Amino acid sequence: MSIQQIIAENVIQDFYTAKVKCEVTLDMLLTPIIEDIIESFGYSNACLLAKEFPMYKVDDNGNILFDKGTVNADYLLSCEGKLLLVELKTTDGSIEKEQREKYERILSKINKSTDYDLFRQFKQILVNGSGCGNRFSKSVDEYKLSEILYRIIGNSDNQEPKTDFSKSNEKYKELAKEYLERTGKSGSAKYLLQAGQILDACQMLDSCKDPEKLFKRKLAKVELFYLLPNNDSAASFKSVLEEEPIDNKIKEKIGCGTLSAYAGKMSESKTLSSYNAWLIEDVLAKLFTDGDNK
Repeated sequence: MSIQQIIAENVIQDFYTAKVKCEVTLDMLLTPIIEDIIESFGYSNACLLAKEFPMYKVDDNGNILFDKGTVNADYLLSCEGKLLLVELKTTDGSIEKEQREKYERILSKINKSTDYDLFRQFKQILVNGSGCGNRFSKSVDEYKLSEILYRIIGNSDNQEPKTDFSKSNEKYKELAKEYLERTGKSGSAKYLLQAGQILDACQMLDSCKDPEKLFKRKLAKVELFYLLPNNDSAASFKSVLEEEPIDNKIKEKIGCGTLSAYAGKMSESKTLSSYNAWLIEDVLAKLFTDGDNK
């Protein structure tokens, strides 16, 4: 039995096993093709910036809750003209009202004011979680993201990175990963890896290689996209969204697509990579179907 068969069989088994969070496994498997998935639903020039991107919560009155934890988007992507927060849901039961409302309050805050800055907040979360706040004598506004990363890594234990990643396409991510491996830091300190992902992704973008400029340019055009299991879940979600007591301008920034639609659309393609073809045929098509195809 090949490694692909072993993975597919275990993913499907876990999906139907009580109390097993298969969504986490599927999140990992979907990561290499998330840009392709998003573009299949009409977005263009999708580029994955980071996973588990943190955002401060907002209360019912529009106040930013700096000390109440974060809402984390499964994926943050840069698309043509906008930033896209993507939330993966592999079962109907995982689409919770409380989480929807948290996202809706964040979108409303972004839409109505200029003091909800995703990028500045991320830098602050990064510094706060690093345990290295004493290395920053000025506001995070005064530091580029790369400077924050280097300040955290640079003198952590007076050791230089063991490997030279300067010629790697994932230079910053590898630097962050090497630091985390070497120091054993965990928890919020791991946001350093997301910082590395964002920096590396921007280096690959022709449109904007400066992450701060990228975020500022697209902050007013942040949208939310739910990646759902199938047509039934999408119909249910749209019905619930219509009844939500939020501004129509915010509703227009919330979209959805389904894994079943993606699998169906791409299953006949002759240009899929071997990984994409395997994932669609052996995993997605067997878990997510619509109507008579079940």
